[in-house]
Amino acid sequence: MTDNGMENLINDMHLVVHALLRKAYGKIDEYLKPYGLVRSHLGILHALMNGKEFTMSELSEKLQVTKQNITVLIDKLEKLGLVHRVSSEQDRRVFLIQLSKEGQEFLNKHAQKLRNAFAEAFNKFDAEDLQSFKDAITALKNLLSKLDSEK
Repeated sequence: MTDNGMENLINDMHLVVHALLRKAYGKIDEYLKPYGLVRSHLGILHALMNGKEFTMSELSEKLQVTKQNITVLIDKLEKLGLVHRVSSEQDRRVFLIQLSKEGQEFLNKHAQKLRNAFAEAFNKFDAEDLQSFKDAITALKNLLSKLDSEK
């Protein structure tokens, strides 16, 4: 591929991915705003589902958020009663973040509404558009696995 062709591919990829995420996640952002939450909060809550617990560093790495930002996010979730910190049994200096009962109830109550908010971004698609979109996602996943196998 020529340098110009590669530059066009990179630009197109950036524009398409960014626009897609902005449209899809924008609906989720609108839904979360009245609760004082952002998508990163939701990512933390989802990571903690099913009794999972993580240290702040593990959550930071898992969600690709700086350690400073994860602290701010966890502080907010704890203030809202959606998570709590507990001392690790292996090392009392380490705190584990767990989903609280209220956090689980929040996810249970809002899960379908959040899926609907995400789906709303695609409400202009007809059945053929949705199938094309699914096919494109499948093709991208297959290509991504080839990139991963190069490591």
